[in-house]
Amino acid sequence: MRVAVWCILWCLHSTSALAFVVVRPTANSGSFRQHSRSRRLLRTATSMTTAVNGGPKEDYLAVHVFGEVTAGNEKDFATASHANAKNSVNEAGVARFDFLRGEADPSRFCLIEVYKDKDAPAAHKETAHYNTWRSTVQEWMAEPRSAKKYTPIFPPAAYWDIEASASESPSPLDATETPLLCVMVDVQVKEGYEEAFIQATRANCECSVREPGVSRFDLLRNNDDPCNFVLVEVYNNPEAPALHKETKHYQTWRETVQEMMARPRQSEKFITQFPSRVHWHRVEALTHKPLTEPLGFPGTFEFVSAGKIMFGKGCASKLPGIVKKAGKSRALIVTGSHGQDRHKHIIDSLTDEGISCAFMSIGKEPTVEDVRAGTQAARDAGCDTVISIGGGSAIDAGKAIASLLANGGDPLDYMEVIGKGMPITQPSVPFYALPTTSGTGSEVTKNAVLASLQHKQKASMRSELMLPTMAIVDPMLTVSAPCNVTASTGLDALTQCIEPYVSHLANPLTDALAKEGIKRAARSLRAAYRDPKDIAAREEMALASVLGGLSLANAKLGAVHGFAGVLGGLYPTAAHGAICAALLPFVFEMNVAALSDEYSRTQDPAVVRRLAKFTEVARIVTNNPDATAEEGAEWLSALATDLHVPLLGEYGLTPDQFHKVAEVSAASSSMKGNPVQLSIDQLKTILKQAT
Repeated sequence: MRVAVWCILWCLHSTSALAFVVVRPTANSGSFRQHSRSRRLLRTATSMTTAVNGGPKEDYLAVHVFGEVTAGNEKDFATASHANAKNSVNEAGVARFDFLRGEADPSRFCLIEVYKDKDAPAAHKETAHYNTWRSTVQEWMAEPRSAKKYTPIFPPAAYWDIEASASESPSPLDATETPLLCVMVDVQVKEGYEEAFIQATRANCECSVREPGVSRFDLLRNNDDPCNFVLVEVYNNPEAPALHKETKHYQTWRETVQEMMARPRQSEKFITQFPSRVHWHRVEALTHKPLTEPLGFPGTFEFVSAGKIMFGKGCASKLPGIVKKAGKSRALIVTGSHGQDRHKHIIDSLTDEGISCAFMSIGKEPTVEDVRAGTQAARDAGCDTVISIGGGSAIDAGKAIASLLANGGDPLDYMEVIGKGMPITQPSVPFYALPTTSGTGSEVTKNAVLASLQHKQKASMRSELMLPTMAIVDPMLTVSAPCNVTASTGLDALTQCIEPYVSHLANPLTDALAKEGIKRAARSLRAAYRDPKDIAAREEMALASVLGGLSLANAKLGAVHGFAGVLGGLYPTAAHGAICAALLPFVFEMNVAALSDEYSRTQDPAVVRRLAKFTEVARIVTNNPDATAEEGAEWLSALATDLHVPLLGEYGLTPDQFHKVAEVSAASSSMKGNPVQLSIDQLKTILKQAT
């Protein structure tokens, strides 16, 4: 029987192919390709296991099933096993059900079945989908299947259960995701060293999950041999295993446990087939403050600035009373596509209060033409107020319409860069913004970004007189947002917290807001993507969006958004947040390099302070107090990959366009907030990396 200690655990979900390494007794086991980049030292482990329920529930059982399929039947076996896994994760007693195949040998496979109690395995074997799978694959088996049973030690129980959305993971034959590497290490310790090994290894695991290249780092114990353990190490990029071996915590662990070894450690690699990649990365809830903790305030708040911010679950129900109290009776309702039906309960409540409504829907991105049409429709209907219920597109369109109703004229009269740039002199008619996505922060900003089909570029109308009368931020309105929208808008929210924080125009107030937004988005975005009905994550992302909007309104943005406006005009079907996410890691790296070069020339202490902010961002997103700016960029890149963010080349950007895009982007208003002036060549390098 092969020693494939096929680590159950790492039961981190991944729909794509993940590469796993299982450790088997080998003379030179554990040798990894060395990497020259220096790595940061991690602190002593922070006892995350004891902080979260002390560890997995004792009755959780991990069963690793290994086998081999006859040549020519690999694809059929993968299809049948994928279907079985999708059904199995919906069983009440199943925490995870992972399907992997050998990296070097596609006929080799492993099933990682994690059960919540001792009775669950028997119940699983009674299901129709299991019996269908068993009878279907039986003739394809090259050898009888074998199994090993383990008890999870790390991470805690809360990080083993997979979300229901994992059952929607695409077939492995779709090849839609980048594989993850999983190294499964089989360890045999000398009798009497078991507890010492667990203590040292748990500390190493707690540090390792904070590495940006690590998606999981699990420790399990063999139920039949208390001296036998398995480490399941899941990496999100090819360089990560070598970089892990350069860390201080790994080297400390290796030296500490060396005398405990009864034999050399062993490993085996697999490629995951189910679930999808994002379902393997669960550690943000482990390394960051658990999402079950309170928001840090009673759950609702009101913040008065130019207008008012109302935040909290269910606060959208207050809209009719607010509009009626303001003495308004005719509203233009601006929504996204199908928004009139989706938010019928809000519209009906307005009608019940005697407020008549006219309607306008906006496509993926608002255009100058949309705003012209909406302004005319509002005038024709005699509207005295504007209400946007939707994402950033609907809110920006409503914001522009409300301003034009008060100021007259055409959008191009007031737009920056491509328009006349005339000042807006009159306050907007009352405008209420109800965001249904968490990302743009438009509900609290003073600008409206519009696309001009004529100019093939996006630009803004901007004035403090355009600030919404009230932002009504109800996280429950975001629950219906699909995963791809959650990803793109959430990445935009994160970007709009990072860019104002590192901006040369930042101030102590925006720093406080932006840092809080970065923290909340970093620990909650994957959770909201995996499970759209995770209310705690939705609340966090809604708050991050508001914090990002407040920050950018007062400290501006940077090169990411400088590019995004231009690229969004060239490729109007591309989601704004996805463009930002594709650029963010590379802009982050380039800014660090450019600031470092500037300091070497000028020795300016102000440059050192700006550089320190990039390190601080890295430490916030990883929640590792010793992280470097480089690791921050790695973490951002891994996040974008997990959320299936395409590179710019997939929208049609080609090298021959780099120079023109860089030139136009350099002149954009958003570029004015960047912490350092980037040359055209540096901007072209970013485009090349992001394409």
